[in-house]
Amino acid sequence: MAKIKLTKTAVESAQPQAKDVELRDTVVPDFLCKITPTGRRVFMLQYRTNSGQPRKPSLGLYGELTVEQARVKAQDWLAEVRRGGDPGGAKAEARKAPTMAELCKKFMEDYSKKRNKPSTQEGSQGVIDRNIIPLLGCKKVQDVKRRDIAGLMEKLAYKPTEANKTFGVIRKMFTRALRLRKSRRSSTACSCRPVTTPASISVPSGRVRRVWLDSWSAMSHWLHASTALATVCSTRCRGIVL
Repeated sequence: MAKIKLTKTAVESAQPQAKDVELRDTVVPDFLCKITPTGRRVFMLQYRTNSGQPRKPSLGLYGELTVEQARVKAQDWLAEVRRGGDPGGAKAEARKAPTMAELCKKFMEDYSKKRNKPSTQEGSQGVIDRNIIPLLGCKKVQDVKRRDIAGLMEKLAYKPTEANKTFGVIRKMFTRALRLRKSRRSSTACSCRPVTTPASISVPSGRVRRVWLDSWSAMSHWLHASTALATVCSTRCRGIVL
């Protein structure tokens, strides 16, 4: 475990060994570069959270980040740790968070197929396949924001009935997630704060789709662990306003 000032030359000249090699920076002591036996060079940061949990997350690959960029990122993360944060833990949770495609599948299997009649199931699956998966399927649930839903509604503005159905399915999925969360956490932990300004989206025939959407937030562990971490659309959603 060599301790040197990490530079471009030092990182590039380090040769892969039979086991991982770690080059630890003398400028930021908890900052290091790991060279794997296959030759990958990974910047990492080693620290302990305020509760004493050890962490050693990856900051990124050499080539994607320069040494200086990785060092600055390490310093930023260490500052966050001193403020009580856990950037490595947050990164790990983000990786485990489901995508919208996974959320849709879980919703259909665990909810719709058990509670809805076949025609409703078919309608929901059709909306998911036509509209939700193509535009949002690869997106992590925690990364879905108000603007994403508003953008989807805008794309469907020429088909108001389809827009209504799509929004209804999305709303039901997140409402279901919120109910799961409420069954496991206190009402304080999962309370929603309604937004004051609606996102208004014009649709044909002079109709306006008014959708009150709160921030779309993290919802990890619902898959396999059944713990939904979501801040979903507020109860002020009213659908079409004529």
